[in-house]
Amino acid sequence: MEKYIEKISSATEKKTKKIQPLVKFISPHFGAFPSWINLTFETFSRNRDFELIVVTDQKTDKFSKYSNISFYHCSLEDFSNLAAQKTKTNVNIKRGYKICDFRPAFGVIFDEYLQNYDYWGHLDLDTFWGDMSSGLNHIIAKQYDIICAASHHVGGPFCLYKNTEKINNLYKKNSYYIHAFEVEKNVDFDEIGIKIDNNGFEKTVRISEANREIDVFRGKQFYLQDFDSSWWIKQVKKAFPDDTYLYPAFEFGKGIWQDGKIFDFQQEKEYVFYHFIDGKRRLFRPFKIKWCHQINYFYIGINGIKLNYKSWLYRSLHYMENLIIDALCIVIYKLGFLRHRLGLYRRK
Repeated sequence: MEKYIEKISSATEKKTKKIQPLVKFISPHFGAFPSWINLTFETFSRNRDFELIVVTDQKTDKFSKYSNISFYHCSLEDFSNLAAQKTKTNVNIKRGYKICDFRPAFGVIFDEYLQNYDYWGHLDLDTFWGDMSSGLNHIIAKQYDIICAASHHVGGPFCLYKNTEKINNLYKKNSYYIHAFEVEKNVDFDEIGIKIDNNGFEKTVRISEANREIDVFRGKQFYLQDFDSSWWIKQVKKAFPDDTYLYPAFEFGKGIWQDGKIFDFQQEKEYVFYHFIDGKRRLFRPFKIKWCHQINYFYIGINGIKLNYKSWLYRSLHYMENLIIDALCIVIYKLGFLRHRLGLYRRK
């Protein structure tokens, strides 16, 4: 649903209307933020029509400049207690990754932070954001109950839910939700539920769709990523063999962010965001990415992130930083076998 926010001009006292979809994303993150987090926040902050609340145990004073990003500070134990209280289950989360199972219940767990928002959603922080308004507003305006990032299943790095009692409590229709919340290990409940015989939230959503109780958007893949997830689509087909959905080829590859937009490397297609999933495992970045407001463009792919700054000063600083990183790589990795040999010699 779209809200109309009135602003009164002090000069003319004439009322004007601005269409603004009220959407709030939730992203829990416990432990140190990754080296690219400034880039994630900078690209998201360009999207003024959307807000993000990060649930974390980290210090966040340095991020106060981002007006549409706020923080809910708590420990993992605090989150467990809140989730237990709101869902009326016995929750004892020991690892942050387990929180993924609770994503369908975020509308209940964080209800006091979602009042007056038309939609809430969850997103991963290994993402970089393009023009969200142009990619999402026309879909949000059609008032779907759930908006998926790709056609094959809910969950993943991004999903939007209409902020209604029916959708916020939809997870309770799944008979496995209590087990999923109370068991120690992650069971993929927010997606297809591989570890609970494919009885995850996706099955609940599909049943509700089939009964015409909810309307779900699965029309396109909103994101590009550096890892081929076609194997996951095959897993979804295996879980739902009678499925009538069409599964287009999964889109992956190198991307570029420029002027607030995300494109594939050839700039032939625009995306809402880029999911940095495999390149982060190859990224050796002892220093956090800085000066993000000065970035002209950057490339993202399986080999990491390549930055280009507007100013010669920041380009020079970045060049020197890369020299240090290259030297550290040589010392840590390429000369590692020599240190190992030397150690063996000394022990002899």
